[in-house]
Amino acid sequence: MVFVFFNLGFGELFAIFVVVLLLFGADKIPEFARSLGKGIRYVKDATDGVKRDIQTSVDEVKVSIDANMKEVKEGVDVVNSVKRNSQASLKEVFDDIASTVTAEGESSKPTPPHSEKEPTKEV
Repeated sequence: MVFVFFNLGFGELFAIFVVVLLLFGADKIPEFARSLGKGIRYVKDATDGVKRDIQTSVDEVKVSIDANMKEVKEGVDVVNSVKRNSQASLKEVFDDIASTVTAEGESSKPTPPHSEKEPTKEV
C-alpha cells in the first residue's frame, strides 16, 4: 500500500513515526502534533492573506482600467462626432462652390480660342 502523501510508502512513514517517537517521547507527540498543526494553520492563513491582498490589488487595477477605457471610449465618440460634423460642413462648402462655379460657367459662355494665324486675304 502506497500513500500519496509526499509519495512515501507505509514503511517510510512508519520509520519517520518511530524516529519522532524516540526523539520526543510518547508524552511530547501530542504537543508536537498541535504545534505542527498550528504552524501549518499559520502558514495557510498567511498565504490566504497574501492571496486576498493580491486579489484586492488586481480588482483595484481592473476598476481603474475600466474607468480609463470608458473615458477613452467617450473621447473617441466625441472625436467621431466632430469628424462627422466637419465632413458634413465641408461637403456643404464644396457643394456651394461647385454650384457657384457651375452657375458662373453657364452665365458666361466661353469664347472660342482665337487662331494664332492671321487670316490671309485672297487677291
